[in-house]
Amino acid sequence: MRPVYETSADRKAQAEAIGWLAAATGSTPVEMPALAPWDYEMVREGLAVAIVEVKVRRCTMREYPTYMVSEAKARGLRDAAIERGIAGVLLVRWSDAAGWLRLDAGQTVKWTVGLGGRFDRGDPADIERVVLLPIAWFGLLAVPRVGK
Repeated sequence: MRPVYETSADRKAQAEAIGWLAAATGSTPVEMPALAPWDYEMVREGLAVAIVEVKVRRCTMREYPTYMVSEAKARGLRDAAIERGIAGVLLVRWSDAAGWLRLDAGQTVKWTVGLGGRFDRGDPADIERVVLLPIAWFGLLAVPRVGK
């Protein structure tokens, strides 16, 4: 069985970021159980309107020209959203900004696939196929002082 790297501090940072998205969209976040395929479902008037994967990064938004995420994670989120007829959102909180990208939208068919991941933990399962999403594709969220 693989180790679980996500900590309670990670979940707390994700909760803060999802709160910003909820405020911007007028929806309510519902946290999914640990190890679910995505982190939150967004609900409005009792109906799910989006599924959201939240990532928190220590680098600045413009430090890299693309955002890298597991291809399996991205495809799973996109396909589940399309199947359910709701938005599939990747929400990223960088050290200086927060942005969102709908993975179920048309431009993501042009994403670049490569090999990547974490090499520093010595876990071969951390190296996998990834998608590289241009930072320019992300919409920005108005957030209170990111990176306090």
